Amino acid sequence: MIPAQVSGDDDLRLAPVLTVLWAGGDGADAAAIGEAAKLFQAAARAAVERWPEVYRGPGRARLICRDDDPPSVAVAEAAKRAGVEIDVHGGGAAACDAALLASRDFAKIPATLPALVAESGAAARLAIDSGFEPSLEGAPRRRGDAAASPEAIAEALLSPPRRVADRRDLGEYQREDPGRRAYRYEYALLLRLIGEPSETSSGLDDSWTRAAAANSSASVDRSEALDRLRREYERGDALALAYGRRWRSTLAARSFLLFAVNFASGFVGALFPVASPVTVPLQFAMTGLLYLDQHVARRRRWRIKWIDYRRAAEAARIARFCVLGGIAPPDAASGSWVDWRLKRALRGAPAAGLAERDAAGFLTYLGEVEIDPQIAYHRAAYRRFRRLDARLRRAATTVLLTSAALGAALAAVALSGLLRAPVSLLAAVGLALSAGPGLSAALNGLRNQLDVVRQAARSARIGLALRRLRRALDDAPPNAALARSAARRAAEIMLDDVSAWDRAMEIV
Repeated sequence: MIPAQVSGDDDLRLAPVLTVLWAGGDGADAAAIGEAAKLFQAAARAAVERWPEVYRGPGRARLICRDDDPPSVAVAEAAKRAGVEIDVHGGGAAACDAALLASRDFAKIPATLPALVAESGAAARLAIDSGFEPSLEGAPRRRGDAAASPEAIAEALLSPPRRVADRRDLGEYQREDPGRRAYRYEYALLLRLIGEPSETSSGLDDSWTRAAAANSSASVDRSEALDRLRREYERGDALALAYGRRWRSTLAARSFLLFAVNFASGFVGALFPVASPVTVPLQFAMTGLLYLDQHVARRRRWRIKWIDYRRAAEAARIARFCVLGGIAPPDAASGSWVDWRLKRALRGAPAAGLAERDAAGFLTYLGEVEIDPQIAYHRAAYRRFRRLDARLRRAATTVLLTSAALGAALAAVALSGLLRAPVSLLAAVGLALSAGPGLSAALNGLRNQLDVVRQAARSARIGLALRRLRRALDDAPPNAALARSAARRAAEIMLDDVSAWDRAMEIV
């Protein structure tokens, strides 16, 4: 696929957005809520000052109001005077960083959602789940209690990934140049040698344009979130293609060098013994190049970056239809910097659910733009993986049989004594039993490293799950509940594919 041109400005830092769920009830003190709102607004500004490498101003704070628990007019006005945006479209806790309460009654919010308690006549307190107790139905969770300051709120809710490796990877992602070309061609050469078509282009991707068209006809405008996601997708996709090319070319180069070493030691040594002294330094040189290429690929972390950037692009693509469907993208099990950045990028999206009148249009979009292309992709990927596996097997078998046949023929000539044998009997046996298997092992090693068998099974599994979902959508009457459920199921299927990237190799 042709990578889309990366859009947007060059500053990849995020604008800190604190999204707060209102759960204070009717008896909230407007003055206390106003002070708490000032703390949230100040925390967003503090994040820019504390982590300038990750955030850029201006910071924002948003108050999400649920339909079943709207704030009073006085509370809403107090929050507005503090500079907090009010989102009256409704929404759930999944899209929020914290909840704003007027008392220490946490029954209305999830146990893991941090809360700022703004009681009348008392300083605001930050209550966060300790995380040590097991999750038991009906058992209250213990929350820590700390003074609420802008710095403490920023540390608890807006802190970048805490692992050193994740912060390093996030910084490198922001500094990467997606326009930098990957000057590696070994993988393309390998495909040509085994008769496999090179990586073909399916044309420019118009799914983002169609997503914008679907958004324009919806009741709630989500264009700001779509623009952010598009930027993340285009950048991740361009970087993943470049690093994927580097990594796959490293595997191909490794196989070429192993093949050359086996050829020099086996065929040349057996058929032309006089040239053996010349092949020894060549074998040392090729082995040195092999280890040097491996060292460069490992030091620059080409495989890790390829997987991370591909995951970043695919997670943004999945979040696209989740945003249009009014649901929060499912949480990934990895919890890496990729998931953190996507979550922060989506904090400014409207928290409103999908309106009933938008359900039919969204289901049409989901099927035609999101599901159908993925079904076609995995169908083509499955066929190509199987074809590539067959061709690599055939090439390895051909090399093995040819060398064995040639060695057997030369051995027969040497034993018969009827003709002057071009090589000795020992050299012919070595050719049949050593050189051929070594060359075949090099090709089979490449096939195992590319992991084409498991890749084919993965594409078959994902494609089958998406086809079943598509058939279920065709048979069901459109409504908002169905649309949200279908979006969640599609996201789960595709996220399962994305989460398996660290255990697989992409060929297509």
